[in-house]
Amino acid sequence: MIEKKSLFTIPKGILIIKQRGIGDVILSTPTIRTIRKYFKYAKVSLVLDTPSTELFTSDPDVDEIIEIRKGIWNILDVIIRIRGKYAIVFDLISTPFSLFLSFLSGAKVRVGWLKPENFRGRFYTHQVDISKSIPAISSNLRAVRRLGMVPVTEKVMVFLSDNEKERVKKKYFKLLGLKEEENIIALHPGHLFETRRWLPERFAQLADLLRVSGYQVVITGSKAEVEIVEKVKRFSREDLTFLPPVSLREFACFLSSVDLLITNDGGPLHLSQAVGTKTFAVFGSTDPYNWFPYRVPEDGDYIYSNLVCSPCAKKRCDSLECLKRIGVDDVYMKIKGFLKKSENP
Repeated sequence: MIEKKSLFTIPKGILIIKQRGIGDVILSTPTIRTIRKYFKYAKVSLVLDTPSTELFTSDPDVDEIIEIRKGIWNILDVIIRIRGKYAIVFDLISTPFSLFLSFLSGAKVRVGWLKPENFRGRFYTHQVDISKSIPAISSNLRAVRRLGMVPVTEKVMVFLSDNEKERVKKKYFKLLGLKEEENIIALHPGHLFETRRWLPERFAQLADLLRVSGYQVVITGSKAEVEIVEKVKRFSREDLTFLPPVSLREFACFLSSVDLLITNDGGPLHLSQAVGTKTFAVFGSTDPYNWFPYRVPEDGDYIYSNLVCSPCAKKRCDSLECLKRIGVDDVYMKIKGFLKKSENP
């Protein structure tokens, strides 16, 4: 085992494994910042699934991105790239596959999650007890604390250049007819799971209320969410503006140029925070204690029905009562109050 006194001056690299969704990766960025501070001269490599890789192409704290794609040849290539090249592995996901990569890397220090009921965690040299649920940013930071590091930040961040932000802003403001001098609110009604997706007709009613109140409103959505966006447009009495599906990096740039994003719990919530845009989130089956680890009202706000049956891990639900309990007027009034505080600090 590496002695503590030499831990932060090791010559070999640091491997960070963080697959899964875009939001999960963004919530780990304070952990990445802390690792870079303590390992200033080590090569830092980040293992990601395909959708998230473009968010880190210009990240100054990441030297290499190792992309996980479908197919045995990609997996073999990843194994060759990581084998014997790292002194420490931070496994911030701890699935069977990530444990497999951690072990095959040959790193002498392997930090990963341990649940009392799961034996897998015992294969890490430094186990982090995750039996207690805490906010997602703090949960990721437990990995660096396990090695005696003090977190340098709890703020999520994605690095975008001023030039690319300005280019995207000019392109899509012109395309959508948006006026820079007037407030712009983006609404993102989509989500993969119906238990986290507020009803399209209510997003439409909210958009109408905001338009009547004088705000510019833009509906956003990925290629997979176009059907939901179309439902919102059909339910609306207004001719709503829709940002066509763009790359993830362009979407991040666009979000950095609006005044507020209203969304469900999911990747866009955390991406908005990572580019410095205030966010209002609608929570259904998930718990804002864990998934809205931001300051209210400085960074944004949220609404949550807090039913007895929630939070839950369901992807489908027959009742969706947790979402139906959240009315348009409730959301509108919270947003109006929040915007007043923002406009008159």
